[in-house]
Amino acid sequence: MSKNMDSPQDSYDLVVVGGGTSGVFAAISAARRGLRVALVEASGMLGGTLTQVTLGGICGAWTGAAHTQVVHGLFDEFVHAMRKAQACDGLYSYGHVTALPYEPVKVRYLLDQLLPPNVTTFFHSRLFAVDMEGERIARVHLAGVEGPFSLAARAYVDATGNASLAGLCATPLRRGENGTVQAASSMFRVIGAEVDPRVRDVRTEIRLAIEKHNASGQAEAFKRSAVAVYVHPDQRLLHFNATRVYFESTADDALAAALDMSRVETEARKEAFRLVELLKREVDGFANIEIVDLGASVGVRDSRNIVNDHPLTEAMVRDGDKPANSVAYL
Repeated sequence: MSKNMDSPQDSYDLVVVGGGTSGVFAAISAARRGLRVALVEASGMLGGTLTQVTLGGICGAWTGAAHTQVVHGLFDEFVHAMRKAQACDGLYSYGHVTALPYEPVKVRYLLDQLLPPNVTTFFHSRLFAVDMEGERIARVHLAGVEGPFSLAARAYVDATGNASLAGLCATPLRRGENGTVQAASSMFRVIGAEVDPRVRDVRTEIRLAIEKHNASGQAEAFKRSAVAVYVHPDQRLLHFNATRVYFESTADDALAAALDMSRVETEARKEAFRLVELLKREVDGFANIEIVDLGASVGVRDSRNIVNDHPLTEAMVRDGDKPANSVAYL
């Protein structure tokens, strides 16, 4: 290694690798306890899926017809900040799902503001190697905007979403179900729609149009017919969660995974534009729509996970099994 990489440029109490919402909240929590924190993010913004992939709404925090909130803590502060900045709308329900539509660009800014002063952010810095001392991480090596550098800390958090840090430490990992992961989706927003999905059941209309297209056999079929459509806080826009692309790589092969991810990104964008052209032709009120924004990266639902001592199983979730050593409660 180069001299630059042999000696850490800086040392921290905690290094958090990954600046998505879990990484941001981990950094805030540690900083409020007096720790000096380094928050490492491969892109140029915090928020991960919320700001890079973008979602129609934040789901899972409210449940039931009464919209009972079941997620609190730092999430409360985050939602309060969004509402104060008019970066979110009111709760929106469809079927059993309740979501909070939000504005991704404003959220990028808000997450910057939520960080305490003892959190140092390293944007455009991608993890690529670690030094180990026995079973402990001695330092992490990062590729920055002008070359490699390293950071050291007393503790580390893997918030990469793909177990990237754990994998470099030779931690046993599993990938999805027997190597197969869930499909990915490219999120997009359109302008020019003359319908309101809160009033008219456009989801069903779109599903029927896709099924008709697929049954015709005259063009490439869409892999997904059940779509989600949300009204954006900017009432002129509709957000679509409507594409589906499958991963093909199942082996633990970094080169194959990189090629597969590149293919998925390309195919997902193609499917988004193909779907818009179909909607223009086949669904009333969509003749004048155009894509005005597309997620900067594809939405990944499933990736690598650490093989831990007590894995959460489907049966545990269905049975409401709460271990005695739980760290979070409702």
